[in-house]
Amino acid sequence: MRPDPRSPRGSSRLNLVKAGIRVFAEKGFEGARIREIADLAGVNVSLVSFHYGGKEGLYRTLLRHAGRLVRRMMKALPGLPGSQDPDALPKAALALRAEVERFLRSGLEPPGGGAGPLPRSVRRTLRALVVREMAFPRPGGESVLREAMLQPMAYLEQCIRVLRPDLDDAGRLAMASTMRTQVVHLPGALEMLGPLRSGGADPVDLPAVIEHCLDFDLRGIGALWSPGSRWLFAVATGPGYYFRQSGFDLGYALEFRSTFYAARRLEHGNAVGISFSHYSNSGMRNHNPGAETVRVFYAFPVPWFWR
Repeated sequence: MRPDPRSPRGSSRLNLVKAGIRVFAEKGFEGARIREIADLAGVNVSLVSFHYGGKEGLYRTLLRHAGRLVRRMMKALPGLPGSQDPDALPKAALALRAEVERFLRSGLEPPGGGAGPLPRSVRRTLRALVVREMAFPRPGGESVLREAMLQPMAYLEQCIRVLRPDLDDAGRLAMASTMRTQVVHLPGALEMLGPLRSGGADPVDLPAVIEHCLDFDLRGIGALWSPGSRWLFAVATGPGYYFRQSGFDLGYALEFRSTFYAARRLEHGNAVGISFSHYSNSGMRNHNPGAETVRVFYAFPVPWFWR
């Protein structure tokens, strides 16, 4: 019985997969030669046709293999919270973190780290092949990659739906596309810029990169949310002008307010909190009585403001 050409099991097929990934990533589909792939794999050139039906079949098999790696990583991610879950916000932030961490580790983990059928160096080259295909799609290859990207894109969009319920479909898609581009291209960019970091001697600080990406993503989508915490604290200050018609006279027309906020996040982006404010003229006049106010507030997202 003829072996399944979609599976890289077996020494000749695995060697062809490794060699094909390298040659296609370096030279593209048009520049790659079957004999070069076979020679690099150390097998007879006829095995390319026997196992994969030729150059086109091998190329599609490599793209499908990239898709299987993506789907395997997706299975390890936590389930997404429902809209009625009272802890939807922290769960969505933690799910986003898990997605970012999983995909960055697949490209940045040190040699020997992680599990998978291919060594890190081969998976890194496979990533380069996928990036090349995304930039210069071939007929048929684009549909294979699109199928592989649907699941992680849907996962990201659902995270964003919880964190930013005010966004429409186009807004969620734009933000999810930006995050997907980040985790696909960042590992290659860090490797390229490696020689600029302390002469290239220091390895990538993976935990720091993950924290940076997560903070960047959450701030980028306007969800200033600390995973695992439902509390938000902020300090603000600003000037104001006093009109004598009403209000408490603080001794000068120019006044300043300093405020401390403490709020607890609720579901759907809402929050309830308390603020303490101090008003004064900051010593610009000898008469500076000062005043304090305490407010309790309820906040909610305004869709038209974000758009």
